[in-house]
Amino acid sequence: MLSPKHLWLAASAALGAFALAAPPAHAAFIDQTLHGFCSQAAPLCQDNGTITPTTLNPPVFGFTRSPDSNNNLTTPTFELLYLIPDVPSTNSLLNFTATGTHTGLTTAQNETLFSATAWTSGDLLAYLGLAQTGGPNNPLDAYLPSTRQEETAAGIALSNGYFVFEANFGSVTFGGSPNTDPTFVTSASVPLGTVILGLIEGAAANSVQDATANSAALIVDAPGVTPPPPLPEPGTLGILGAGLVAFGWFRSRKNRKFGIEAAAA
Repeated sequence: MLSPKHLWLAASAALGAFALAAPPAHAAFIDQTLHGFCSQAAPLCQDNGTITPTTLNPPVFGFTRSPDSNNNLTTPTFELLYLIPDVPSTNSLLNFTATGTHTGLTTAQNETLFSATAWTSGDLLAYLGLAQTGGPNNPLDAYLPSTRQEETAAGIALSNGYFVFEANFGSVTFGGSPNTDPTFVTSASVPLGTVILGLIEGAAANSVQDATANSAALIVDAPGVTPPPPLPEPGTLGILGAGLVAFGWFRSRKNRKFGIEAAAA
């Protein structure tokens, strides 16, 4: 059985590991992910370490990559996605374009509706029927709480998911000199709570080489509303739980020891 000293060391190590694993207060790059960034200064758009909110609508934005290069990518093309809240249902009838800079296609591209059936569960790539060879997963619950917070603040009905609009902008080169990270301009206003993210598709049909980090997408924001912070990964929660259990056991044992000694005095 571990001594109290060893239990204390185990608890400290677990809590220390949680501190290292927990999401930072400010935006941090994770290897092999895309990250949305603002093209305007605060307060119109401000990267606050969560999904980046912008009150500029139509939105203007861009994407960088970590590492900021085409490392481990093969003939990459950029797929720009707008997740349009599914309330009201008429949002599926939107008609708008986006124009890219530092992209293979620089003319306005129609953002087309992927399906008349909204994305309401599971992972985005599974919904789109795409195979994933790299990058993070993009589950629905990484975005929907932020959209619902925007809708709650505005006093409108809450969405259950998103209509997904997409357009491919051709080849991209990240991290050139001068910088060649792609930027985009949207032709029309989009609904409050719209989430914008990018995918890097590959040479193989229907394959994704990289995707946007869940805390690094962009969201169309109501002034004064901040999306909730990203949830810790399950592994991080496990580390924290183990540390707290060990810490609590040690404190309880220590308190009982002091109680016995006080009674004997």
